[in-house]
Amino acid sequence: MGNKIQGALDTLTATTKPSTLTSLPPLRGLQNPALFTRLGKGLMGWGKSIRAEFSGPDRFANAHAWWEELCKTANVTDEVRRPGTGLVAFGSFTFADISAQKSVLLVPEKVIGMDELGAFETTIKFSGRSESDQQSPRCDHNPSDIESEWVAADISTGQFLSLVMRVKNETQSGLLQKAVIARDLTRAIP
Repeated sequence: MGNKIQGALDTLTATTKPSTLTSLPPLRGLQNPALFTRLGKGLMGWGKSIRAEFSGPDRFANAHAWWEELCKTANVTDEVRRPGTGLVAFGSFTFADISAQKSVLLVPEKVIGMDELGAFETTIKFSGRSESDQQSPRCDHNPSDIESEWVAADISTGQFLSLVMRVKNETQSGLLQKAVIARDLTRAIP
């Protein structure tokens, strides 16, 4: 099964610097947004430096090999040196080897991170290209915009917590050895 890479593999540079932000900005107006958060902390990326697609039974190994090679050849300047700084990719992988969907790694152009020590910003771009050849990541948002809240889709918060407790009890009693629990939440991006 094939792999597909969008974005030239010229020398990629990633530069991470501390930031004075106190919260992650709204998603409104971002191109190709990607978000990984928990309790107000996490990573937010937008823009697209590279998109790599993988499929088939070797998709994880192929993605790993591709990422390792990209990391070896990238020029990374990281003034922060914490988890989530430097070169970053957001990923989504299919469960089935024969899925019609592709597994994807997306290297954004801009990343904002927030952790217990504060905020940081990473810019990822290709060196050797003129500014006109590179599209700048856009962030058209007004900080005063109000975002919508996360909403439970299939089951309520109470039902989900009850399910977690049931799985915990059955695992402790030996009825279960392993369980995967997923919850479907939705959020509108105005």
